[in-house]
Amino acid sequence: MMIKNWLYISVTTVLYGSAVTLLLLGSVKLIFPGFVFMDEAAKGTSEIGYALFGSVTVSIVCVVGFFAYLVANYYMIGILKNRFKAWNGIQIFFIFLTLADLVFLRYENFARSEESIWRYAGLPIVIVTAAIAVAWWKVKLTNKNAWIPTLFFMIVVTSLELIPAMQANEDEYLLILLGTLVVLNARLILILHKLVNRTRAAKAAAAKTRSGQG
Repeated sequence: MMIKNWLYISVTTVLYGSAVTLLLLGSVKLIFPGFVFMDEAAKGTSEIGYALFGSVTVSIVCVVGFFAYLVANYYMIGILKNRFKAWNGIQIFFIFLTLADLVFLRYENFARSEESIWRYAGLPIVIVTAAIAVAWWKVKLTNKNAWIPTLFFMIVVTSLELIPAMQANEDEYLLILLGTLVVLNARLILILHKLVNRTRAAKAAAAKTRSGQG
């Protein structure tokens, strides 16, 4: 994609991220009235300011994760000589590995003696549900080949970006970060084909102009 497309992605992702984070922060504070975003905010510092700073950071992480996925996808397809089934198989393996880790690793690290492992199944269920919805929408917009790549991006990449909130092991932060990541990553993967088509059209127009001048 062209540089201007990446600039568009970066700016709009930050704007969307800020809006979604503030909306989720307000919702979480209604559910958990005593919740304060960042301990420093309890000392009088602007809570909204900390939330906006956090949203910008999350937005940048999403853009970087999106770029990393596109690069990995490009090189893996090249390495496997366009064997999409092999690459899809690798992605499916990592999807299941990620979902298992979301349950068992969190249970091993954070579960109290009286807690059931099923308590830690909620997060992967939410992520999978969101991923299936986004993948279904992506297939409607493009073609059936988008199923596995979209599921991989929405499950594996989102889970990696969610690690800081999982390490904190606080439901409030987890809700805010998960909601923001799902919305931003869903938007990125859903507009990808439009940006690619726009880039191809621009290159075709430039080539036509050059041939006309020649």
